[in-house]
Amino acid sequence: MNYRHIYHAGNHADVLKHIVMMRALLHLKKKDKPFLFLDAHAGTGLYALWGDEALKTLEWQDGVGRFYDPSGRAVPLDSECESLLEPWRQVIAAVNSTGQPLSHYPGSPGFALQAARESDRLLLNELHPEDHDRLTSFIAGDKRVMLSEDDAAVVVKAHLPPPERRGFILIDPPYEREDEARRAVKMLRDGHRRFATGAFALWYPVTGDGLVFVTGGYPPVRPIYAIRAGATGDISLKPDQTGNDYIVWSNPTLGPFHPSALVYGGCYYTLLDRGLLSCNDPGTGKEIYPRQRISVDATGFTASPWAYNGKVFAMSEDGDTYVIQAGAEFKVLGKNSLEEMTLASPAVANGSLIVRTASKLYRIGRP
Repeated sequence: MNYRHIYHAGNHADVLKHIVMMRALLHLKKKDKPFLFLDAHAGTGLYALWGDEALKTLEWQDGVGRFYDPSGRAVPLDSECESLLEPWRQVIAAVNSTGQPLSHYPGSPGFALQAARESDRLLLNELHPEDHDRLTSFIAGDKRVMLSEDDAAVVVKAHLPPPERRGFILIDPPYEREDEARRAVKMLRDGHRRFATGAFALWYPVTGDGLVFVTGGYPPVRPIYAIRAGATGDISLKPDQTGNDYIVWSNPTLGPFHPSALVYGGCYYTLLDRGLLSCNDPGTGKEIYPRQRISVDATGFTASPWAYNGKVFAMSEDGDTYVIQAGAEFKVLGKNSLEEMTLASPAVANGSLIVRTASKLYRIGRP
């Protein structure tokens, strides 16, 4: 195993992952019963942002660095955003000095340790020998923690279901191996079969035409990179490049903020939270049609789009699902309303569509 997260700590993917993770752990703490936090790819627990490794990539500057000014003060957002970010910001404050520039960013174990209670339990697995040693030092004998140095799939299979019967399972593979995506899905499936009442989070890239699409949607920079599967080493673009041997194409402003991108039927769809949908060729990045407004009545879109039977579906925060013709021509075919706020992305499973609104859970399928 060659991947080491120390080169990427605090980037936009980390920020999204850890904000979601902290909200999930806070939700688990609403009940007095203890829970298990299992991190199948734990890393070291804490990363120096000015270390040699982080300085080689400086990815954190386009991630956590956008939430703090050069002196280390938080860049304030609106009150609703700050309420969402508060648990995440508290952990960052705990590992940095007040009034000083950011110097460290916690890994998932660092966030989980701050969130966990004395009765909760953490199982942290890290396969890389050097990073496992650093993780051991970081934990410093915390009695809530059990450490493992094994294949992630073995750990998930061996330790689920936990005696607590409640928990959060984080699966965030390095995607070094050609079969890593398949293994990650199998790990999720096996884990859920053993622990159906657990909450699982899998970091999974969108792929199409043999490419991996990596996006970052925090304005003003919203890039997308279409990367050849199997790329290794430093594949960064030079300032004057839009592609290289590994990055087939890129676009500095195409990335979405909340919704994930969708690849379907030879099209790459980008849904912006403002309700604008655009379509590009996934193999070249060439524009098929520019941003089109789905509806002037929609307030916003947080859920990711999905596709089926020649149609693209986009669900607004109002609970309205817009049915859009797939392909080179933009055309809204219809609208179905649940008449309740909907933020979560629907899930497709066993021929059914699972939709969660503010107060209800729907399973939609054929009779």
